[in-house]
Amino acid sequence: MGDVVSASGEGIGPANVDELYLTNAGQDAKVAVVEQSENLIKFRVPAGVKAGRWALMIHMKSGSGARLFEQPVKVTVE
Repeated sequence: MGDVVSASGEGIGPANVDELYLTNAGQDAKVAVVEQSENLIKFRVPAGVKAGRWALMIHMKSGSGARLFEQPVKVTVE
């Protein structure tokens, strides 16, 4: 907890993604983005997140259809 984690991908810049979460089977935790570009997001793992394996979920700013997308990116919190 408290560590800064990096995730890379396409179309993840501030024009497209406005919120970022860690999610598991039953919980979501909003994370603080510390750096963001079109191909990279760095975020801090928030205090209080339980140990375990979490997926990254992005919230898209606009567009039709779903606005939350769980990504095939996993983070292990110890």
